Amino acid sequence: MGYWRLLFEEFLAKGWTNDLEPLLLIANNTSKFLSDRAEAARLIYRYASDETSKNWKVIAQSVLMELLERKDSSVQERATLIHIANSCGLEIPAKKCVEELASIRDLKVEDRRALAKLLSECGDKKRATEILNQIDEADEKASFLGSWDETVIKELQGEEHLKHVRALRVFNEHEPIIDRLLDARDMVSEYGNRRALQLIFDAAYDDHLDPSDRLQAIEVMYELGYRDIPLKLLPGILAHSEVDDYWAADVLLSFGNKAGALERLRKAISTCPESYRDQIACRLADLQAVALLEELKTATTEATV
Repeated sequence: MGYWRLLFEEFLAKGWTNDLEPLLLIANNTSKFLSDRAEAARLIYRYASDETSKNWKVIAQSVLMELLERKDSSVQERATLIHIANSCGLEIPAKKCVEELASIRDLKVEDRRALAKLLSECGDKKRATEILNQIDEADEKASFLGSWDETVIKELQGEEHLKHVRALRVFNEHEPIIDRLLDARDMVSEYGNRRALQLIFDAAYDDHLDPSDRLQAIEVMYELGYRDIPLKLLPGILAHSEVDDYWAADVLLSFGNKAGALERLRKAISTCPESYRDQIACRLADLQAVALLEELKTATTEATV
């Protein structure tokens, strides 16, 4: 959710609820994300006052009803909308929308999980579990697995099934190794999986692998408590010119090499995209690198001329 919501809630919580028109502008703005529009309607409903001439609660519900009737939104967007509608006195239309989603047969993995999460939160764990069980192994292997995906799988299908899904992803050679390494780290830290640990070691030592993937591998090793091997391999990996200088600096800093990190940050000023400059500035400020901050400021000024 965007900054606008925090700003509005801060004012509304202080009792500044006489004029809800700015929120209505967001709720009716078709260029906004559906989640933002629905959230604006929720705030109108929540903070509506009975002392005004407008019936703001009804206005908010009208906006939400219009959004519920849209058929072009994703399953995940509609799941978010259903939660908001339930909190704004629209339990019956929200339930109808749930049934419409549950009747869809050809759903992607992420949509099935979003629907299962929704059904579970609505109290229908049996149907939620059935929907998850319909996901075949090939799709689970290739699917994205976020934190809330893991939560819903663990809750409805059990810890062992979550371990199985994680293993499918870690050892799926069709997926980018950089993503698999992060999953492997989690399997090692949570389950002590030796095969996942071996994957990390193999990636770190593989001279034929992309240097950025190897850098990810040694960073994962360091996070898991290994020190000697990452320190031994790091100089050779950082010698490759294609390694991102800002990332290299971050790794060096985590390894305690402040001088090396500052040198890579100096390079990052000219090698990294302009979108990195705020991050570089924050890191330089943390390190109190005044001269490099001035160098970054000069580079930024020259780029805007």
